[in-house]
Amino acid sequence: MGASILQVLVVGMVIAASVTIILDRLRQPVVLGYLLAGLVVGPNTMGLIHDLASIKGLADLGIIFLMFAVGLEFDLTKLRKV
Repeated sequence: MGASILQVLVVGMVIAASVTIILDRLRQPVVLGYLLAGLVVGPNTMGLIHDLASIKGLADLGIIFLMFAVGLEFDLTKLRKV
């Protein structure tokens, strides 16, 4: 039976948190932990998540959050100077 989007999200977040904690103790960048977690969770490595539509949906959601965070950090006074 296929996994629901909630199960996919929970598995992804648990693995991302675990890898990030390990790399933080090794004094490595957090982004590297997220990338490694994505490789581990993906269908081509260990195959923990098989539903490609769920993975694509979560990837799109991640891009939306990333663009939102960049937008919050964007300074309009610097844009006016340019």
